[in-house]
Amino acid sequence: MNTWADDIYTQVFVKKRMPKGKKIKLTSKEYQDLLTWISSTQTSTNGI
Repeated sequence: MNTWADDIYTQVFVKKRMPKGKKIKLTSKEYQDLLTWISSTQTSTNGI
């Protein structure tokens, strides 16, 4: 998963394309969790 962190960031936060169809909304906590995870992959070699 960590190899896709940049792509996930782009799709979720830049292009706002996820979740697909906008039928399911991410909560603000879920957005924050994603952002925390993406940040950790950039500062750690193993994403932990």
